[in-house]
Amino acid sequence: MKTLLEDTILASLNNKQCQAVTSPSSGVLQIIAGPGTGKTKVIVSRVAYLLLHERISPQNIIVTTFTKKAANEMVERLRELFCGSEIPFEKLLIGTFHSICYKIIQKYGHLIGLTNISIADEKDSMQILSNALTSKITTDQWKSIDALSSAVTGKFKTKNEAKGKFNGYDPKAFKRHISKAKSAGLTPEDYDKQHQKNALLLVVYQAYQNELLANKVLDFDDCLLYCFKIVSCFPVLRHVEHTLVDEFQDTNEIQLQLMYCFAKGASLHSNVTIVGDPDQSIYAFRDAQAVNFEKMRDHYLKTSDQPCKIITLDENYRSTSDILHISETIMRQQPGRVVKNLTSQLEKSFKPFHAVLDSSEEEARWITHQAEFLAGLPQGIFSYSDMAILVRSAFQTRLIENELTRKKIPYFMVRGKAFWERKEVVAILDYLRCVTNKDDKLAFIRCVNFPKRGLGPKALADLDSLIDGERMRKPNHSVFLTLQRIATADLKSSLGPKMRDSLFLFLRIIEDTHQILLKGFEIGAGDEKAVIEEAFNSIYKNSNILKEFEEKVDIELNIEEVKAQLLAFELPPEFPLPDLAEAEIQNVDEITGPLFIRKFLELISLYDTDPGKSEEQLKKPKISISTIHGSKGLEWPVVFVPGASEGLLPASFAIDEAIPETVNEERRCLYVATSRAQTLLYISAYTETESGGWRKPVEECSRFMKKAGKHCATHLELDTQEKLKTLFELRGSELTAHGFDVEAYHEEYTRGLLEYVKKQTFRSGAHGEFTSAGKLNYTPRENTFIQKPGMFPRKIGQAKSTFLYPGSK
Repeated sequence: MKTLLEDTILASLNNKQCQAVTSPSSGVLQIIAGPGTGKTKVIVSRVAYLLLHERISPQNIIVTTFTKKAANEMVERLRELFCGSEIPFEKLLIGTFHSICYKIIQKYGHLIGLTNISIADEKDSMQILSNALTSKITTDQWKSIDALSSAVTGKFKTKNEAKGKFNGYDPKAFKRHISKAKSAGLTPEDYDKQHQKNALLLVVYQAYQNELLANKVLDFDDCLLYCFKIVSCFPVLRHVEHTLVDEFQDTNEIQLQLMYCFAKGASLHSNVTIVGDPDQSIYAFRDAQAVNFEKMRDHYLKTSDQPCKIITLDENYRSTSDILHISETIMRQQPGRVVKNLTSQLEKSFKPFHAVLDSSEEEARWITHQAEFLAGLPQGIFSYSDMAILVRSAFQTRLIENELTRKKIPYFMVRGKAFWERKEVVAILDYLRCVTNKDDKLAFIRCVNFPKRGLGPKALADLDSLIDGERMRKPNHSVFLTLQRIATADLKSSLGPKMRDSLFLFLRIIEDTHQILLKGFEIGAGDEKAVIEEAFNSIYKNSNILKEFEEKVDIELNIEEVKAQLLAFELPPEFPLPDLAEAEIQNVDEITGPLFIRKFLELISLYDTDPGKSEEQLKKPKISISTIHGSKGLEWPVVFVPGASEGLLPASFAIDEAIPETVNEERRCLYVATSRAQTLLYISAYTETESGGWRKPVEECSRFMKKAGKHCATHLELDTQEKLKTLFELRGSELTAHGFDVEAYHEEYTRGLLEYVKKQTFRSGAHGEFTSAGKLNYTPRENTFIQKPGMFPRKIGQAKSTFLYPGSK
C-alpha cells in the first residue's frame, strides 16, 4: 500500500497538491482550487490518502459532488487507482448532495414519519403546485389573499394580462420563492415563525407541501430539507470519520448545514475537507453562497476552536499565461477579493483577443470568420469540436446560430433539451411508473388519457378528486384500486359507459405488464433482463404511445434508447448505512421486477444532464454553444465569449439592482467563461443605439473589460512560420505542412476582419494601420484569393466562404 500511495499517488502531485492531499484527517481543511489546477485529481488522491494512510474504512467517508457525472468520474478514477487491491472503495458514500440525502431518507425516513417516498421531478412538482393553487386553497383563503396589499402579492403576479386559472398568479414565481425558503432550511412551520414572512407565500407553501406529502413524494429541495431534519435530530451518521465536499462554492445554506451534520461523527470533532473556488460561484439564482467559505471558517472557530487550514492550488494545467492574466485582471476589480497568482504550466502563449463590433449581427459574423480561419489551418490543428461559444443568456445564441447555419458550420447546444425531458420519453417512463407503483397518482392521471382515450379535462378532474377522496376515507387503497372501482362502476363518478370501458382497458394494460414482472421474477430462471425486456415491450406495444406522434422514426429510436438504458442498468451498491439500535429497523425489500424498475426510475429522477459529447457529435465535429452556467467544469482549446457589453455581461438586472454582490456574480460569470479556454480566447462586445423587442439598447463595452481589454490583441497574428509553429507546440503537435503559405493565408484573414472590427487599431503587413473599415479607403472585393498547392488541406465553411478551394464553385 505504501508503494501505491508514495510511488503512484503522491509522486504525481505538485507541492501544493501534495500538501492538500496529505493534510491530517483530523481537522478542517479548505482547498482553494482555481480553474485548471487539478481539483478532481486532488480529491481522488485525498480519498486514497484517507483510505491508505489514515486507515479510515470506506463506509466511514462521505464524498459529495455537484453533479452525478462528477461522482461517476470520481468512482472510475478510484476504480483504476485501486485495481487489484483489497480496498473496498465501492463502500464509500459518494454522490451528489441530493442522492446521498435521498438514500438517508430511504433508510431513516420512518424516524420522521416518511415511508415509501419517491422523488417528484420538476414536471411533477409543478403539476402538484398547480393542483394546490386550483383545488387546495379554500375560497376563504382566496378572499384573505385578495385583501392583501400589492406589496405582498406583487412579486407573484403573472405578467400576462389574462388572469387565467391561477387567479392572476404565476406558479413558477411561487416555486422559486418556496425553493429559496427550503434552501434556507425552512419548512412551512419554520417559515410561519419568520418575522418577515410573506402571508401569501405561506398559504401557498403550506398547500403545496401538504399536496406533495399526500402524493408520497418529495421535490428536489425536500431531499435536503428532510435529510437535515433526520441528521440533525438523530445520530444516524455517528460512524462518519471524514466528509469531503466538492464544488463548495455552489453550496447553499441547507447544504452548508448538512455538511456540518455529516462531519459530526461521535468524538471525531468535525473532520472535513472542502474543495472549491469562490471566484467560480455563479449559482446565486439557486441560492448558492460564495460567503460559505467565510461562514465555515467562523463556524469551526466558534464551535470547536479549530482554525481552518487553507491551501491554495496555484499551478494551472489548462490555460496559457496570457489567458490566466486576463482572467485574474477581470477578478482583481472585485473589492475585498483575495488575490490569486495562478502559474501556467504551458511555456508558449498567445494574447486573448478583444473586439468591439457595430451590432450583434456583425459580432456573429466576426465569430464565424474566426472559426472558419482556425478550422482551415493545416493538419487539422483545430476542428470545430475544439471550439465553444459561451453566452451569458440563451437569447444571444439566435443570431450566432443563424450565421453558423448560413456558413454551414456544424454546431450543437451543450445541455440542450435533456433526453429524459422529451415527450415520448416522459410518456414511457410514466407508464413504467404506473406498472411498478400502483399508488403513483401523478403518473396514472397523465397516462390514463395518453394516447387519447376519450377522457376530457372534466373527466380527468373528476378522477383526480375521487382519488383524493378515497385516500382520505381509505388510506390503504391505492390509486389503481380506486380507478378499478370507478371503471367497474363500484364507485360513482361522472364517467359514462364508454369512458369507463376505456379506463378499464387502460388498467388491464397496466396489470398485464405488472404480472409479467411478478411471475418472471418468481420463476427465478436467472434471465431477469429478458423478463424486464418482455415487460417493456408489452407496455410499449399495448399502450400505443406512437399514436400521439406524427414523426414516428425519431420517437421510436428514443423509446428504444430508454429500453437500452433500462436493460443496461445494474442495481447500484446499497450505501452501507448502519441500523439504529434504538429505532425500528426497516426491512430491505426483496428485489422483484417492479422494484428493479423503480430503482431505475429513481436514478432517472435524480439525473442531471450530461454535457459531454454524444456519439453523433463525435462522428462529426461541431462547435459547442452553451450558456456560461452550462459550461461549468468543461474546457475547450478555443473559446469565444460574445456579448461583453453593458446590459449583457453584466446583465441589465444586475446594473438596475445596483447591488455590489449581484455585479460581482456577473464578474465571476465572465471569469468562468474566460477560464474555460486552453489555447485561444476571443472576447467580443457590440454596441448599438437601437434594439428591437424588450431589450434595452447596448450602448457601451462591459465595465469588466475596461482594464482587461488593454492586455488583449485585436486579432491572431499568425503571419510567420515561427508563430504557426508556436501554435502547433501549444496544441502538442508538430508542423509538418511546410508548403502552407501562412503569409497569404493571414492576409486573407485580416482582409476579412475589415468588415467587422470597430474602434480597434491593429497592424497588418498587407493593409497597414487602420481603425475601422469605414475609415479606410478600401472596398472588399469579390474573392480572388486562389489557394496554392498544399495551402488549405481541407474545405471549411460553405462554397461562398471567404476562401476558395480546389474544386469549389
